[in-house]
Amino acid sequence: MSTDKLTPAPIVGGGINTGSFEQPVVVTQMLGIGPADPIREETLRARFLSFEPLFDSASKLSAYELVLRGRLAAADTDDALAQMDEDMLLTGLYSLVQDGLTGELPLLVRISPGVLFTDFPEQVNHPNIVWIVTVNSETTFARMLALRDAGLRFCPVLEQSDPIIEDSLEAWPFVMCPADRSPPPQPAGLRFIVAGVEQAATLARWPEDSWFKGSLFTGETLPREQDRELALRLDLLSVAMRQPLDTLINFFKLNPEMAPRLLGIANSPAGGLSRPADSAGH
Repeated sequence: MSTDKLTPAPIVGGGINTGSFEQPVVVTQMLGIGPADPIREETLRARFLSFEPLFDSASKLSAYELVLRGRLAAADTDDALAQMDEDMLLTGLYSLVQDGLTGELPLLVRISPGVLFTDFPEQVNHPNIVWIVTVNSETTFARMLALRDAGLRFCPVLEQSDPIIEDSLEAWPFVMCPADRSPPPQPAGLRFIVAGVEQAATLARWPEDSWFKGSLFTGETLPREQDRELALRLDLLSVAMRQPLDTLINFFKLNPEMAPRLLGIANSPAGGLSRPADSAGH
């Protein structure tokens, strides 16, 4: 196949349009692919990068987190594999930034503390990028403050007990918290990003302006006690989808907690949307 026939569609994700090129941009040759079959940069990004959506309490799309497709669970990775995953993710991010990030939604990118002590965050800094960091020492914290003062945006991770971050909440625009902890006091200007949300009841425990991510929105895992109720609602949804549009709209008004699942499917590659939907009504 000649290179002039390689015309994949532009990749759109997280409000990000990497654009298209008249000529293919070759960044690598993959195993089993000969010299006559270069791989376009945006094709590689589509294979290896994914944009996990974050929603507000009204199920409106609010931001994305850049992740690797098919990455291993943290418990299953050793240091070398974790380093490889991070290198692939940051290589993809660099490619995105070089092509020009567009869109209004923030893009969260998780990095290890060691990356803060390299030139990479400043080299690829962009107004949309928010760096997620688990602060493991006062040295890391001081470096993050210095980069913040240089114009970078951060989202430190607040674990169950973390006095360094708890005492500096007013310094950050975002703080990521696990869904099973109690919400800390919220200073003005801070937005909580709540990770690991599995049940709709969790949303009510956090401030209304929080953003949320977890299986409640993606449907990846469900508590057993919810399985039967969800199955019934999915059956009702399948019936509603065969009816006029007004019936479908009423279904989501009566079952608002189903809206995040609809958005998760709609904004996935299976949804086939030309641009991300930001609400169930959309």
